[in-house]
Amino acid sequence: MSALAAARRRGGLPAARRGVNAGDQGQKDAERENSALADRIASIYKSTTGSAALIDLAAAYRVWGGDERALRRTAKGSKRTLLRADGETIR
Repeated sequence: MSALAAARRRGGLPAARRGVNAGDQGQKDAERENSALADRIASIYKSTTGSAALIDLAAAYRVWGGDERALRRTAKGSKRTLLRADGETIR
């Protein structure tokens, strides 16, 4: 079992609430909880792999404003559309 799965099973990681853009929807408490969850996952990932990539990603995403987040959502939608057109699995 992975370290993330083990932590989740022990109750150490709460489920994310209302998506990663909860703050954009006016749900500041939910966004704080989601940010804390992302930080915990990133910390477990670093302790397991030695890589701080998720810590850096979470920190970068946290400072994005609404415009940057909207651009990311648009880009992700474009990627999904292209993958569907190629018949690939969407991840």
